[in-house]
Amino acid sequence: MNEFIVDWRSLNYPIDLESIFNRNSETELEIGFGNGIFLLQIARDNPGKNFVGIELVNFFAKKADKKIRNAGIDNVRLFVGDAKLLLLILFRDRLFDHIYFNFPDPWFKKKHKKRRLLKFGFNCLLAKRLKDGGLISVTTDHPEFRDFVIESVLDSGFFESVYPNGFTTENPGYYPTKYEQKWRSQGKEIYYMKFKKNSPSRYF
Repeated sequence: MNEFIVDWRSLNYPIDLESIFNRNSETELEIGFGNGIFLLQIARDNPGKNFVGIELVNFFAKKADKKIRNAGIDNVRLFVGDAKLLLLILFRDRLFDHIYFNFPDPWFKKKHKKRRLLKFGFNCLLAKRLKDGGLISVTTDHPEFRDFVIESVLDSGFFESVYPNGFTTENPGYYPTKYEQKWRSQGKEIYYMKFKKNSPSRYF
C-alpha cells in the first residue's frame, strides 16, 4: 500500500493540492527526495505545513512512503516522475513557499553537464511556481557545482542570494540527509545556498 504516493495521471491539471491535503496551508517542495529522510524530518517538525516531494525513481518513492507511514505523519504527498515535467504540468503559479534541492546530481563530467537541472529555463519555471518572496535551498558537497548553481540562479534575474557570499558552510538546524551524513563522516565540507524570489510581478 502506497498511502502517500499520488496517482497524478488520474487527476486534472493543474492539480488541487488543497483537496489532496484536505486543507489550505503553506506548502513546501523537495525535488529529488530519495529515501525521504529530509521530508520525514521537516514534515514531522512542521505539522501545520504541507510538504510535497518529487522523485524520479519509484523504488525510492516506495521506501519514502513506508518511512512516512511508519512515522505516523500525514502532511506529505509524494509524486513520481520527471521534475521538469511535473513542475510544468501539475502545479499552479505562486504555489510553493520553499523549494529544496538536497545533493542534486552535479553531473561533473563535461559531457554530462547538459543534464544539470538548475539551468536558466528551469530556474524561470521555479520562479513561476514560487510565491513572491519564496525561497530555493540547494545543498551540495561539490564546489564546482556550488559555483554553477549560484551563477545560474542569479543570472536568471528572478532571485537574490540570502547569503552575502552566495553560500554558507554552517546551517544549524538543517535536516541532514543520508548523503550529508556520509560526506561529513568523510570530512567533506557541505555548502548551503539559499535564494529569495525577488519582486517578480513585472515578469509574470
